Amino acid sequence: MKKEKIKKTKHKYQKVILCAFFFFLFCYSGKLFTYSYSLDTEAFMIYPVSFLDSWLQINRFSLVGLKKIFFLLPFNIILTNWITVIIFFCASLLTYYNLARIYPKMRSPKKALLFLMILGSSPIFLEQFNFTLQSVEIALFLLLFQLGILSLEKYFEKNKISYLICTIFIESLCLGAYQSFAPLFITEILIVLLLKLENKEITSKKSIIKYIATVCGAFIISFMLYVILSKLILELSGLSSSTYLNSQIAWISKPFFENCINILKSIAMMYFSFGYLRNSYFQYTLLNSFVLLLGIIIKKNSNKFLSFILAFASGLMMAIICFDLIPESLEISNLLTLIFGILLGILTMIFC
Repeated sequence: MKKEKIKKTKHKYQKVILCAFFFFLFCYSGKLFTYSYSLDTEAFMIYPVSFLDSWLQINRFSLVGLKKIFFLLPFNIILTNWITVIIFFCASLLTYYNLARIYPKMRSPKKALLFLMILGSSPIFLEQFNFTLQSVEIALFLLLFQLGILSLEKYFEKNKISYLICTIFIESLCLGAYQSFAPLFITEILIVLLLKLENKEITSKKSIIKYIATVCGAFIISFMLYVILSKLILELSGLSSSTYLNSQIAWISKPFFENCINILKSIAMMYFSFGYLRNSYFQYTLLNSFVLLLGIIIKKNSNKFLSFILAFASGLMMAIICFDLIPESLEISNLLTLIFGILLGILTMIFC
């Protein structure tokens, strides 16, 4: 009986993985099925050495090291995009595994699919992987980063210092690839801590303080290691540090509240200056989010309200498909491809 239950669960998760993978392919279809790359990629293809030196000057030594390994092979745009999506999908699966093993309530095929779909369609990653020249490397470091989180949790479970050392080393390498791994680490650790508290895995104040102190200590050591390595590599390569990152929000050189205001200004500029509010996909997401918030606020179970939410979401989806996606697909392709895509989507929903 138990074996049958495990078999059924495995079968359900296999379906989830397959559906999620096709969803990832759909999200990144613009990159996978077209010869698409950014201006930065073109510059790298023409001047690879000077481009790698510029990365070293902004302390991205891990990115340079990995790029030099991959640079032994001819640079292929389409292959790069496919490898990126596959590795990113594996990193997303590991992210779900890391959270689900801490919080049992996440362990269901439906929740797994929803989590993977949210992560796969995240605008942050869609924007990041637009830079083809570093997409494979960033995807690999995302996978490595999740292995570091897993290693950290193994340390708390088994109390073996080797797991903690592994986490510190991985985090310092990830910072050497992209400095944004620092806020990502802090965010994921906070989520893990909240899940542990919700699951009552950590109960006493002493255990909470110990957990926070260990994590903060690991982060500080990994950051110090990253700084030492970056300075040492710059010294050995005979290059000077670049001022490129000074144009970003500088947490050390400016006051805290000034940085917070700069963040708000950046968000306002992103939404109102770059035409996001005129983008139909953004409008659809915003309206759906608003309806979901209503659903969370109004906790009273009502069939009428549920019917309204479903009808509203369906109407928005139909509108976005009919008046935006279909006309745009006809502009870039032909009617046969359009029909094939719609039929493939319908079949995926039926069988998955």
